[in-house]
Formats: sequence, C-alpha cells, structure tokens
Amino acid sequence: MKRIKIREGDKSRTITMADAIILQNYKAALQKDQIAMGNIIRLAEESGELIDRTDVKQVGRPALFPIKSKNMEEFLAQFGRKVGE
Repeated sequence: MKRIKIREGDKSRTITMADAIILQNYKAALQKDQIAMGNIIRLAEESGELIDRTDVKQVGRPALFPIKSKNMEEFLAQFGRKVGE
C-alpha cells in the first residue's frame, strides 16, 4: 500500500494513503462537512462498527451452544465416559 508523508502542526509522519483519506474525512467532518460526515458514517457501517452486538438478528447466534449438564456423570456421559475412568 502506498505511503505518504503528512504534516500535523510542526511534525510530519508517514501514513498509508487509506489512513490519510480517513484522516482528511475525519477532519472535514469535525468542521461540519456533510459529505465527509456521510463518508465516515458509511465507513463505520460497512466495517461493522455500528452493529448492535446484543441483537441476535444483526450478529447471528453462536456456532455452538454449550450443553448444561446437571452433574458430572451426565456431563461425562455425553462423551461416552464415566466417573473414575
């Protein structure tokens, strides 16, 4: 990825072009630039930052549900084992 040198105050540093674009949009959004605000919101949505992680409809269910056993014998029986083996 292409890297460019940017200046922040009296310091300069090298960042990727993608980071520079995001940084410019961020700075413009802070100045109430509507297009930049839309770009930042769209980026956050597409990267999954605005997903309600407590909503099963948005994030899905876990691949595996742990089985709750009543006791150790029942737990081991699920694996074909017995207590003391």
